[in-house]
Amino acid sequence: MKVIAVKGSGRANAVSSMLIDEFIRGAESAGHEVKVYDVGGMKLFGCHGCEICRKNGCFCVRDDELKPYWEDLKEAGALVLGAPMYMGQPDGQMMSFMNRHYCLKNADRSLKFTDSKKLVTIYSQGAPQDYAKYIPAQENYVNVFTGNGFVSEAVICAGGDSDLDALKSKAYEIGKNI
Repeated sequence: MKVIAVKGSGRANAVSSMLIDEFIRGAESAGHEVKVYDVGGMKLFGCHGCEICRKNGCFCVRDDELKPYWEDLKEAGALVLGAPMYMGQPDGQMMSFMNRHYCLKNADRSLKFTDSKKLVTIYSQGAPQDYAKYIPAQENYVNVFTGNGFVSEAVICAGGDSDLDALKSKAYEIGKNI
């Protein structure tokens, strides 16, 4: 299966990136092909609501470094997203990435993908792992994708109080069993 891994942090050694790397290691050990997009360092635009994607039945037409992602997403069976949480929200670059998925529905609000794709989300935050104020934002982020036909397989949240070795093992196992 083709798996797309999206890293949202602008820092190379960020916790969310380390956990995605473990997920990738697990997925590759199981024979999956993994394509990585490091949106934390990409030049990408936010959605500007042009509606071309919905009116013409196409994917996003913005001409930036995210353009190849849409073709890869068509072929993928799974998507793993990693993002740091700042001020109760995924970081700005991941928010722009998330908003670009507006194009996954047609004008009649039907889904462009007829197959369901697996979704794994990974968050990191300085706040404790189960910090109540951040949970609604994390759920909203997952809901953007499940509302577009993805099936949430797992959510990992690394808080400032988390056992990173245990979470790395968990990410590896999730990747291996995706």
